[in-house]
Amino acid sequence: MNDIPRKTIEYLKNLYFLEPTIKDIYVEGVYDARVISSRYRDNNDLNVVAYDIDAIEIPFDILEKHSLTEGRKQRVIALAYELADLNSNTYSCLVDKDLDHWLNELIEAPRLFWTDFCSLELYFYNEVDLKKIILDLAQSKIANWDGFYSSFTSVLTSLYSMRLADREMGLNLNWISFQRCLSVKDGEWKFNRDEYVQRILMSNQKIANKRDFVERLTHWATVLNGDPRNYIRGHDFVELLALSNEKFKGLKPFHDTDAITSVFLLLSKNVDDLLMRLKE
Repeated sequence: MNDIPRKTIEYLKNLYFLEPTIKDIYVEGVYDARVISSRYRDNNDLNVVAYDIDAIEIPFDILEKHSLTEGRKQRVIALAYELADLNSNTYSCLVDKDLDHWLNELIEAPRLFWTDFCSLELYFYNEVDLKKIILDLAQSKIANWDGFYSSFTSVLTSLYSMRLADREMGLNLNWISFQRCLSVKDGEWKFNRDEYVQRILMSNQKIANKRDFVERLTHWATVLNGDPRNYIRGHDFVELLALSNEKFKGLKPFHDTDAITSVFLLLSKNVDDLLMRLKE
C-alpha cells in the first residue's frame, strides 16, 4: 500500500487492549473498504474504520501456522485467528463466501464474518436497482426487461457452475473473458457455454479434463437454486452489467466496470444489515 508501513499483528493486539472503544473492520480489498467506510460515514459512525487487508503485515509463517495460502481472503482469516484471544469487539474481519458455502468450507473464528451472499457486489444484485442502473442511469435500450433479466441471471449462474467444477476438481483454471461467447437474440443474452468451456480448457492446457469438467458443471447447474445472489460471482456480475450497457446501446460511461462499482457506492444502504452485524 504505497509507502505507508503495514501495521503488525502485535501492534493491533496492543492497540485494542489499550483502546477498547476502537472499531476497525478488515476486508479483502480496497473496494470493499470503500463501500463499508462510505456507508458508515453516511450513518455518522465516524469512529468505524474499514481497512484493506494489505494494510496489515501477515507473515507467511502465520499463514502456514493456520494452513492457509497467501490470498487476500486467507490473510483476513489468519488475522481473525491471531486476534481471537483478545475477546474483544474492537475489530471485525469480513470475507466473501465466494464458492465456500456450496463446498462446506466456511471457517469459523471469533469476530470472523462472512458476507450474506457470494461477495459484497451481490448486495447490489436486485431487480429494482438493476433497472435503475441499466434503464435509468445508462439508458440502455431494452424492450423486453423480463426476458433480459432472466437471461442475465442465467449467464451468471452458468459461469458460477463452472467455477464450482474448477474448485471441486482442483484444476486451478486461469479464467478468460466470456465476452466472445455471448450474443444477443430477441433482446436476451445467449451464452455459448460449450464454446467457452472449450476455450478456457484449451487456454489452460486442460482439454483432457473436458468430459469430467462438463459432467461436474452440469451437476452444479442442477443443484444451484434459491436466491441467485448465492450463486453468482461478484466480478462476473459487474462485467456482465457493463457489457449489457454496451451491447444494448447505453450511455458510454456505463460501459466501464469502474463506473458500475462507483454507482454501487450510491446504493450502499443495501449493506446496512451487514454493517449492523459487524458492529455488534
